[in-house]
Amino acid sequence: MIPILDSIMASEGTSLMHIQIPQSWRGNYSFLQRWDQYLYKTKARCDDCGGRCGKGKHGMGRSPLIGDGLQVKTCYGCLTNSCCHSNSGMWCWNMPEHCSKCDRYYCRNCASVKQCGGCSTSFCDICEGEDVMECSGEDCDDFDGGATFCSECQWENIYKCTCCNSVYCDKCSKRTECGEDNCEIVACDYCAHDYESRDIVPHECRRCKEAYCNKHLWENYQHEKNQNSCYMRDCSGCQSLLFPLLEEQNDKLSKEIDELKGRLASM
Repeated sequence: MIPILDSIMASEGTSLMHIQIPQSWRGNYSFLQRWDQYLYKTKARCDDCGGRCGKGKHGMGRSPLIGDGLQVKTCYGCLTNSCCHSNSGMWCWNMPEHCSKCDRYYCRNCASVKQCGGCSTSFCDICEGEDVMECSGEDCDDFDGGATFCSECQWENIYKCTCCNSVYCDKCSKRTECGEDNCEIVACDYCAHDYESRDIVPHECRRCKEAYCNKHLWENYQHEKNQNSCYMRDCSGCQSLLFPLLEEQNDKLSKEIDELKGRLASM
């Protein structure tokens, strides 16, 4: 393959402007040097400011962070160039950004590249997939949209509310999780304070700070009752959470009693 590319670069009038060089080629410094010299001879211009994208600007990136052999100033999607700095000394606005997943550089017109809020991973919107979560908070202070996290950083930084299905980072909305092991119910700050959502979200005791969904709150109460434990009955915060459940249970028992009375009366 390298001899073919060398032949193309040596030809007159060739339009070759970009090569996505495989990882296995990036140690071939002789070829990289020839490719860099070819790019310099094309006299490419920055599509933003019109400045010359010459050697050392348009050529191969030699940063140890991304490895050798990447064209850091050329967009993979549309092949536009950026020279980093315009004549005024400011950064060119359409400077390509690196996606660490596909190892490509994209300008803003072709793909949005975002940085994980928890690590150095970056991902474009072409290959981010379902393993990336973005905060939907209106006041999220991330630079470009809501704060985004990769799959490895999500648990500590972002979550999906099981009540409203909204996604929030912990800075925008405090999460409330059920304290029972293996329970996946988690509520955003808005749903946790919504009385109408009481049946499906965990609520935190304002005194002991324990939080349980209604199912496990009732199960724990029944367990303590059977064990003659009085912790939840002595905690005023837990009592306020248990009261609607006890009231609901009382109404259910009252209806069952009325049904039994009706059956007895008809016998």
